[in-house]
Amino acid sequence: MTRSSRTSVGTGEGCGSGLLGCIIGIVALAFTVVVLLAMVPAVRDLAWRGVGRLTGMGVVTVTIPEGWNRFQIASRLANRGIVTRADVFIETTEDPALLARMGIPAESAEGYLFPDTYEFYSGTDPELVVRRLVENQREKFEEIADRHPEGLRDLERLGGDPEHLAVVLASIVEKEAARKEEQGIIAGVFLNRLLLEAFSSRLLQADPTVAYGCVAARPTPATCKGFSGALERRHLEDATNPYNTYVHPGLPPGPISNPGISAIEAVLHPTITSYLYFVARGDGSHEFSATLEEHKAAVKKYRHGG
Repeated sequence: MTRSSRTSVGTGEGCGSGLLGCIIGIVALAFTVVVLLAMVPAVRDLAWRGVGRLTGMGVVTVTIPEGWNRFQIASRLANRGIVTRADVFIETTEDPALLARMGIPAESAEGYLFPDTYEFYSGTDPELVVRRLVENQREKFEEIADRHPEGLRDLERLGGDPEHLAVVLASIVEKEAARKEEQGIIAGVFLNRLLLEAFSSRLLQADPTVAYGCVAARPTPATCKGFSGALERRHLEDATNPYNTYVHPGLPPGPISNPGISAIEAVLHPTITSYLYFVARGDGSHEFSATLEEHKAAVKKYRHGG
């Protein structure tokens, strides 16, 4: 190295186009670091904060509620300016290559976008947002599974990836249970329906699965065109809806929401009962029954006032 080249580096003249060129180069390098190290949360976050300081991007705090689906999440992220377009975020959650790299055995990241409060810079790459939410879910799920390994062993009896099955079931429990204290009981009811030989139909008959199919299934199920959110008998009888657990036995094709800690824990450590049925009382709680006769009486009482 000559004396002149050493001087050039020391004074910043080696940036090509001066100070502006240096700044652009540093920002580009920071973005590259974020992408390459996206799977290392601590390093990623440090690099991304550096990008924010260099570019002047504002920090946006966003809370994702328990039980929201990816379409709702995409809308909130876009409204807050964290991602520029909701549809691009949705497409990112369906990217097969990204799902494979993250080890998600499904057609989308639904169920793995962990509900929590986050900080992002405005205009963040949707892939980085997805990775951040999924990494959080992985960490939380592992902590719960370590406490309740017997829960995964029970799910192995259903066949398939027990961790993914736990996420699918937890996503249903999250939507069915208005009260957290009932999550363990509801999880136990669904597990009884799935695992007990005496309940041969294996139908979960969960309304939220039908509603999700009307929003997410492609092609759109026959009865779901123009779906307003209110379920009718025709929706419950529609076999073209792959998420319809009134006609299709077992778990639906994938998660229907993004469950929080308590719903996941409810599935991996359910309340053990003989219940097979439940009906809403109208106050957010449910009446649970072990037999069909008891259930019919509860339905008559709480739905028909008698």
